[in-house]
Amino acid sequence: MVLLEPRLTQADAFVDRGTETDTLVQAIESHAVTNLHGRKGSGKSHFLAFVSDVANGHRRPGADRLALHRLTDYHVLYFDLSDAMGFDDIVKRLFLANFPDQTASWEQLTHIVETSFGRHPVILILDNVNSEGISTSLGRAIYYYLARRPSDRVVLGSIRPIGFVNLDVHRLPFDGFDQTAITELASASNVQLDSGQLEEIRESSDGLPIFLRLLFAHWDHRAKIPPGTAEGIRALLRETIAPRLSEEGRQLLVGIALLSILSAEIIGDELRHLPISKLEGSLEELRAYSLINVRQRGTTRLVKLHDLVRDAVIEVLDGAVGPMARDLADAAEKRGADRESALLWLFAAPNGLDTEAVRERVINSIVIGADAKDYPFLSSVALIASTRAQVKKIGLAHVRLSDALIFAEASAFTGVGKYEEALVSLERLSPATARKLQVAEGEFSLLDFELAYLQANLLHLQNRYDEALGAFGALRAIIERPDFKPDAARLEFAIGHVLRHQARDLDGAMQHFRAAEAMAIEAGDLTTELSSVTGRIGTLVYLDQLWRCPSYHSRTAARSSRGRADGRYGPSRHARLRRVIEE
Repeated sequence: MVLLEPRLTQADAFVDRGTETDTLVQAIESHAVTNLHGRKGSGKSHFLAFVSDVANGHRRPGADRLALHRLTDYHVLYFDLSDAMGFDDIVKRLFLANFPDQTASWEQLTHIVETSFGRHPVILILDNVNSEGISTSLGRAIYYYLARRPSDRVVLGSIRPIGFVNLDVHRLPFDGFDQTAITELASASNVQLDSGQLEEIRESSDGLPIFLRLLFAHWDHRAKIPPGTAEGIRALLRETIAPRLSEEGRQLLVGIALLSILSAEIIGDELRHLPISKLEGSLEELRAYSLINVRQRGTTRLVKLHDLVRDAVIEVLDGAVGPMARDLADAAEKRGADRESALLWLFAAPNGLDTEAVRERVINSIVIGADAKDYPFLSSVALIASTRAQVKKIGLAHVRLSDALIFAEASAFTGVGKYEEALVSLERLSPATARKLQVAEGEFSLLDFELAYLQANLLHLQNRYDEALGAFGALRAIIERPDFKPDAARLEFAIGHVLRHQARDLDGAMQHFRAAEAMAIEAGDLTTELSSVTGRIGTLVYLDQLWRCPSYHSRTAARSSRGRADGRYGPSRHARLRRVIEE
């Protein structure tokens, strides 16, 4: 079954983590929810993948890890959520990776587990749960899952400790290797070091396994590795490993680093589009240096690069990044992957973003990504723009591109509930843009509209209702223009939503909800139509007028009669609701 696939290859060495194995097993046996947390590169994912493989029978735990034998009574479902941002995105990505033909919902996941494993106990491992702003949704989902399957266990891997209001979480800190583990890893890597050298390595790497694997992959006692993991990995790559790689090996490493921006795990076939003639040999070369991890999932080969290594590669081999990014951006554009193309063009600067056509494609992708609430994409745009000096320089010279990059950052903050940070981001808009948004007149692009709408919405989310109404109201003049007609329904709904809060003006809210519903139906905007209907019905419920609303009863009756006539609905909605309550 694909759910129980091996997470590691047999060649992946596992170094004893001292008492951590016993501690995790005891926690799983004693607690419904366990959170294993530690810094980037501490080896959490490798550790949890090993635990998963042992429990699922893919490898033996070893005589020194007998505690893991106790987990063989469980099946382990391991999901890597490193690309996700926001709970809805976690569910979507989890299903795209594992159940492409299923409806993406947490309830459906629980149903699949029940169908597949019945009463057999399951450990659900959600690794890399580093997305912010998901505590409420994730806590509710885990509560639902454990209520249906009380004998199961949930393990969360994260950088920072995770806590929930409705769940008791047992937290386990996860640190780097101790001296014994470092000695064991050195022996497994056929590296002969004296105690002084081992101590020097421990101090320089802080015991982080990803650093040590790279260091032992090609030990050079002459190399002076500076303290600090990120700095140390960059120095190791620059001074020791990169000079020894073949030209094709360096090109492949850069290509994998760029593709890792788009996805945590790369499907092997995607590498065949890279300009590498000796792909298999170059992959083996990178694997020999512990730069990449390669595993099989059925007939599919998966390649993974740790994000600490990815960032070091992009910085150290920067001269090769631009040309490779341009090639990959062109390829992504040809297959219609506009958002992937936009991210890659940011790495292709300055020779990519210096053309107006490319800048417009990046700007449009950001606007579309914000409309689709694709927060991982927006967050990646913001991160790249803040760390790539070339992108900053081009942004200063092109106001619209700079506005779009700020919009991506503010939208990403909004998506995870960081409203104050989002408003601070918008304060970096140029004075000319800020004035234009305030008065909402003159030349106004789609990006300008989205910026003004986001600004008004943030005021609303901070309960600054009068300011929000003023900001939304200023946009009503823009809506009259033909280019912005499709956004009229969204704006009407937003104004109604502000008026409904704290029962400020319920009659006015009802008028705006009705207008928004009619506009949305005309424009074919289903999302705004449903939001408007929900807002209108919610207001009726608040006023205790729902059951006296003729239009509601006539629509409900019409739908129910149609449903019963063609056999779609069966009993009426109210009858089904009563049955659920009784059960």
